[in-house]
Amino acid sequence: MTEKISDSYRKAMEQVAYSLLLDFDGQIVEANPLFLLNCSLSKLPEDFHIYHFESGQFDKDYYERILVHISQGFTWRDEIRMSYQDNEFWLDMNLALLEDQNKILLLGFDISERKKNEEIIKLQQQQLFTQSQFSALGEMASGIAHEINNPLAIISTSATLVNKTIQGDSEVDRSFISTIMDDVNDTVKRISKIIQGLRNISRDPSKDEFEMAFMEDILEDVLALCGEKFKGHGIDLKISPLTPFKDLPLEILKIQLSQVLLNLLNNSFDAIQNPKTLEEKLWIDVDIQYDEKEDRIEIKVTDSGKGISKEVADKMFNPFYTTKDIGKGTGLGLSLSKAIIRRHNGQFYINHDNPNTQFIINIPRVQNKNQSTQIE
Repeated sequence: MTEKISDSYRKAMEQVAYSLLLDFDGQIVEANPLFLLNCSLSKLPEDFHIYHFESGQFDKDYYERILVHISQGFTWRDEIRMSYQDNEFWLDMNLALLEDQNKILLLGFDISERKKNEEIIKLQQQQLFTQSQFSALGEMASGIAHEINNPLAIISTSATLVNKTIQGDSEVDRSFISTIMDDVNDTVKRISKIIQGLRNISRDPSKDEFEMAFMEDILEDVLALCGEKFKGHGIDLKISPLTPFKDLPLEILKIQLSQVLLNLLNNSFDAIQNPKTLEEKLWIDVDIQYDEKEDRIEIKVTDSGKGISKEVADKMFNPFYTTKDIGKGTGLGLSLSKAIIRRHNGQFYINHDNPNTQFIINIPRVQNKNQSTQIE
């Protein structure tokens, strides 16, 4: 009875899994029919090695690491792309040492369809991110116009003043002209910063990789796009001093982290726009701290709002959920922001212990290469 069960189990496994027997040099000694069929092979070629598959990963160094690992009694598991002639597939493979035969057993399951679906989901996430990005830029349009119109007015006024001074009958005061032109130059630099910040934050970040950057640069890009808007609406924006770790670089997705901060600031702006009384002060506080012991960065964005109800908080990180009026938000900002922070191996949450509305971002200063960085 046991032999029949064992035989049935072996036949069933051959129908759902690829089974290979390898020697210590990586030569494929034996392969089950399912594997041969998937490679369009009628039989196993002579002197056929696992390295013949163009995986971009399964080379001799990789195989030697596997041998060292399994020789200690462990199994090796990995997901790997394999390509042979015109056949390409993904394997969820498990390798173990068969001590009685001095061979390596590779048991693999075809996960090509799952990988294909993951790519589709990744593409959809990128499209959603772009949609949310353009929505945020649309919401900022009036604020950006205000940011640029003010310095343009300064340039226009300065040009008129210089023109009148030159055309006057009295002798031209060179120091006066020089002071005005200095103001013009400073104003042009200010506009340039606004445009550069807009270019940085609005570009497609889907292909970005982690890079070393400074928190000061991120804040500069973000504040260039919303600082004047807050001033114009009587909102007091406070940023904690970065002096203790000003020169400390962070390993981050710079553009994506900038977009998370910009989204939080825009959300705060929208939430506190309608105070219940004229005496109520409007403010937003960005507090950034470095935990040297844990080597982590914590960013707290707090506004003068009186918190968020549990009912809203339970749903606010769900895609397409929004409390804003129709046409004012996509409901994607917070869900995508959370995905970005998870990609940084960090946490993103609302602090219910604070009497005001406070969101907290906590990320490692340097990414641990052994940690997963996938977007959920």
